[in-house]
Amino acid sequence: MTFRQGLVIMRTIALGVAFVAVLVTAVRVEAQSASAGSPEIAAQQYFELTRTENWAGIADATHPDALKRFQEILAPIVAADGTGELATLFGFPDAEAFKKAPAREVYVGLMKTISARAPALKQAITGMKVQVLGHVPEGADSAHVVYRGSAAALDMSVESIEVISLRRHEGTWRALLTKNVEGVAAALAGAAKR
Repeated sequence: MTFRQGLVIMRTIALGVAFVAVLVTAVRVEAQSASAGSPEIAAQQYFELTRTENWAGIADATHPDALKRFQEILAPIVAADGTGELATLFGFPDAEAFKKAPAREVYVGLMKTISARAPALKQAITGMKVQVLGHVPEGADSAHVVYRGSAAALDMSVESIEVISLRRHEGTWRALLTKNVEGVAAALAGAAKR
């Protein structure tokens, strides 16, 4: 496989990672909602931010540790690309700029680019329907929200029951990366090293 073919494969997988990340990356409730609300309210607000493609709002609603982890997992892929093309997916001119950027900007840059370049993904996100079913607490500062999600694109529709995990940060509920997102991103990083 040539580097160019590998780059195309990594781009395709990156789009998939981004789609999953959009659906399960982070949740935050404004302080007044968090004090009066619940993890379910936080999740519902997150899904509305997603549906309206408010990437900056989602990034601001993302647990800082999740954003940092997102950037750390993807950094080796960007660094391995000698052309600098992958850095442009995140809105940066090169790998060095990507490395120095705040994790929030990396997330926002990638999501804006993917949304603009992937009409089917945009269709799935904006047409996404979510029904929050409830939550399971885990200690005082963590909860797992169960939801039924459905999305359609390219004459296909998908419906599934999923879980988004939330953790409090500065008095608000925010979600973390799922193990699936971390696993896929780690696999991408491993492929970039080969």
